[in-house]
Amino acid sequence: MFTLFFIGCFVMMTLYNLLFYSLVKDRTYIYYCIYIFCNAIYITFAWLRVDDAVRDRILPNNEVYFDFFALSTTFAMVGYVAFIKSFLNLKVIFPKWDRFYTFMLYVAIPIVPFVVLVLSLDALKNEYATLSMFLYMLINVFASLPLIFFLIRTRQATNNFFIAGFSCLVLGALLAALTRFSGGISYIYFLAVGSLLEILLFSMGLAYKQMLIEKERQYAVIELEKEQLQAAHLKALNQIKTRFYTNITHEFRTPLTVIQGMTEQQEHPKAMQLIRRNSAKLLNLINQLLDLSKLDAGSLKINYKQIEVVSYIQYISESYQSLAEKKYIRLTVYSEEEELWMDVDEEKLRQIISNLLSNAIKFTDENGKVVVHLAKKENQLLIKVKDNGIGIEERALEHIFDRFYQIDNTTIQQGNPAQLYHAGGGTGVGLALVKELVELLDGAIAVQSTLGKGTTFEVQFPIKQVAAREELTAREYYIKPSILVEEFDTPASSENILPSLLLIEDNPDVIFYMQGLLEKRYQISVATNGEKGIELALADLPDLIVSDVMMPKKNGFEVVETLKQDERTSHIPIVLLTAKATQQDKIEGLKYGADAYLMKPFDKKELFIKKKNF
Repeated sequence: MFTLFFIGCFVMMTLYNLLFYSLVKDRTYIYYCIYIFCNAIYITFAWLRVDDAVRDRILPNNEVYFDFFALSTTFAMVGYVAFIKSFLNLKVIFPKWDRFYTFMLYVAIPIVPFVVLVLSLDALKNEYATLSMFLYMLINVFASLPLIFFLIRTRQATNNFFIAGFSCLVLGALLAALTRFSGGISYIYFLAVGSLLEILLFSMGLAYKQMLIEKERQYAVIELEKEQLQAAHLKALNQIKTRFYTNITHEFRTPLTVIQGMTEQQEHPKAMQLIRRNSAKLLNLINQLLDLSKLDAGSLKINYKQIEVVSYIQYISESYQSLAEKKYIRLTVYSEEEELWMDVDEEKLRQIISNLLSNAIKFTDENGKVVVHLAKKENQLLIKVKDNGIGIEERALEHIFDRFYQIDNTTIQQGNPAQLYHAGGGTGVGLALVKELVELLDGAIAVQSTLGKGTTFEVQFPIKQVAAREELTAREYYIKPSILVEEFDTPASSENILPSLLLIEDNPDVIFYMQGLLEKRYQISVATNGEKGIELALADLPDLIVSDVMMPKKNGFEVVETLKQDERTSHIPIVLLTAKATQQDKIEGLKYGADAYLMKPFDKKELFIKKKNF
């Protein structure tokens, strides 16, 4: 019964490890299966030799069986040595021991045919075959003893399984040796139990090692995914930064076009006014970038003063009345408090209100309204800037305060007004700066918007009254946003005999500059967006069209595409005038059918030459 139980356990362990090998394709399991199978044969043969009655029935003087079992012992040791090398990964942790066991495997190559040879000689088989196998086994066992000492020092869980299994086998062998000479319980029982415990522990060690390998594989997969996500994030960040630098150069190029052009027309009565205004725009943009840089460095200081904040916000809002009136927008400031004294940083509050108001007015259509609502709630000042303009897409709301999140080139080409609103002019700096300034002043900002219906920004500041009180005075440093008095979006007079030119441009200073540049050569009509430009072109059929690219409602590419596909206007030359200066942008403009492409700031001589060629 014991023999059957023992054989059954060894067969099950062999099948179990063969199954694992079929799954993971690790040769360690093959070496281990060879060791288990051959060890089981050796133990079984040893037990049969002890029981004479069983031996006589199963091995009736058949020396072939003895030869088979003797060879199984040699192969068991070969499998054992190969298993140790692979399981313990000796090549990595103990290279010298790995070389020793590699040598022992090479030694086994002549031992196996030697055993076969001596077993074929009846006179020598019992002596030399047993001696060669015994010496090979003895060398491997004694070599493993000092290895155990080094494995203990590694303190690795995988090695502990090997140490425990080897210890069980050695203990079983020692007990078997003692009982063989002292009599009593048959020695083979101790040897079999020790061997079985060793195999169970080794199998557990293999399973544990495979679990670690799987964890490492999963960890490697996770790390790879992290690296891929990081790479994708860096790529996206680089794209964002590239768009940022592209768009900020656009913001620089437009006022530079006006400044450069007006320096050549200094005799014009409004030349200095345009130069100063566009210089102020450049300075304001640069100051915003510097403020962001100071915020990052933690060096942007707060200069609190206690002022009457209701009057101050009304004062700032009043500066935008002329800009609102130009677009026929009703700008209203409504306060639930007649006056409210609190600590504020005047300059930072001005930047916050100005950014929100300029965005609201810029992206609210004609005859719309913008409301600035002030209220005191508990110990908080609530400022709401609400408009009924184009609104913001829901997918853009979560990123609206992200730095450098601005106009996407594809979106611009599709004329997406919500993205244009969010861009705050195209740099992705304005609203990011607003949020960081609000938080610097211990406040909070939120936004609600519905596409096509309008947007509401709500800012909250804690009311503190610690700083010295200061009366509100005129702020000379504050630059009011000014506009041109001239009316745009008007057709040209029919009384002029000059050739007609349609200028499609949304920047009033550029319009003024281009009118001054071309008014003696062309009868000029103006449209401030692509949609109106297409309407005027189809109605008036001008001799020449000059169009900007980045505009609301319909961009320049869409204007070109629409007019070139219409038989009534397909013959009209179209010049695209833009700050988008890459070669790809130029190729794209020409691809849509534009006859010429000029980049801001442009040389007026180049403009005249191109017009002359049409």
